[in-house]
Amino acid sequence: MSGPISSISGAGVKSIQQGYIVISGGGPTSNTATISAVNTAKSICFFGGATTPEGVGGGARVTLTDATTVTATKLGTNYGAHVGYTVVEFY
Repeated sequence: MSGPISSISGAGVKSIQQGYIVISGGGPTSNTATISAVNTAKSICFFGGATTPEGVGGGARVTLTDATTVTATKLGTNYGAHVGYTVVEFY
């Protein structure tokens, strides 16, 4: 087997950081959260779902922008979003 899964199999988890990012409606399409520093070459950022206080649909994504920043981006500007994330760092 090759690819990302085989490269981390057998590797232990060094840290797990979870949270959510709030993006206001009617304006910005992204916002960030500051996390404890991780090695980006050994880390994965998982999307933890999104809720919209206005009750409308929409999409969002999360990105590990750098060693201490997670960025959440929503697909529309007319609604707010609470976007969950989990960053897992491996040894």
